[in-house]
Amino acid sequence: MSGNPKDKQTLYRQKAEAGNCFGLCVTQLSESGVNAMDKTEGQQNSRTPDPFDGSARERFAHMGLVGNNGNLRIKHMLIFTNIFTGAFYDDLLDFHGDAGGVLAVFEAFKALYKKEDYQHMYLLMSVQYDYMRKPLPDPVWWLAGEGEAVSAFMVMFMPQFERLLISGGYYKPEGVEP
Repeated sequence: MSGNPKDKQTLYRQKAEAGNCFGLCVTQLSESGVNAMDKTEGQQNSRTPDPFDGSARERFAHMGLVGNNGNLRIKHMLIFTNIFTGAFYDDLLDFHGDAGGVLAVFEAFKALYKKEDYQHMYLLMSVQYDYMRKPLPDPVWWLAGEGEAVSAFMVMFMPQFERLLISGGYYKPEGVEP
């Protein structure tokens, strides 16, 4: 496929219509490119975003993270988790400027992971974003309202976080020879 933006838009549209976009949504395709739909001036938002109001599953469905039957799509969750974990890792490195701060955060996650305390892992993640003075990304915020989704996310998050630290040369697991 050529680098023509129109060809790419056609491909995105075809994948979205086929349901083969791994949970990614294209909001609106037009002749001029991909555009988000703008709110009309003066229009009030009719729903308040709250992951605890029962709408989290619906929002996950919009992101492709749950199927029509309401069950989590594990492959999609893994892709979502890996993308987030890479961004989180980079945010931590950027913020701390060295591996020491990132390793301290990792060790805190590791202690909670060993206890299978996924709710506190999620809270620790939220605290890290507060500490970095960054908002928790919206898709991750919506996990808060769904215990099953939080658990699945954190179970997938930890091995990826560890792999990134190992590949960066910042961490060596116990019992592993160089």
